[in-house]
Amino acid sequence: MTTDTTTTPHADDARRPTDELRTPRLTLRRWTNDDVDAAHTGRGYVTEAARAIFDEALAGGLRRVVAVTDLDNHASQRVARRIGMHHVGRARVHDDQELEFFVS
Repeated sequence: MTTDTTTTPHADDARRPTDELRTPRLTLRRWTNDDVDAAHTGRGYVTEAARAIFDEALAGGLRRVVAVTDLDNHASQRVARRIGMHHVGRARVHDDQELEFFVS
């Protein structure tokens, strides 16, 4: 699942709308099974952390939270659904990568 509370500078920032540059973002690193000991998977830790971030973002005044996952990242898609997000579609981005989008 991906979200970010800081604005990440990009080479094309001069062409981006000012409002987009001010959009709060939080990026959660993509974890793989190789990154996490099997004894710690499937225990709801990621769902708990995502729910806390999601709830805090909404309590802090954000009107919408967007989660973006890789097309085949079904675990992150389940987390997004568990915390109350809704799938809104799929988009092809640079390098022909397809991503799934969820919103609050």
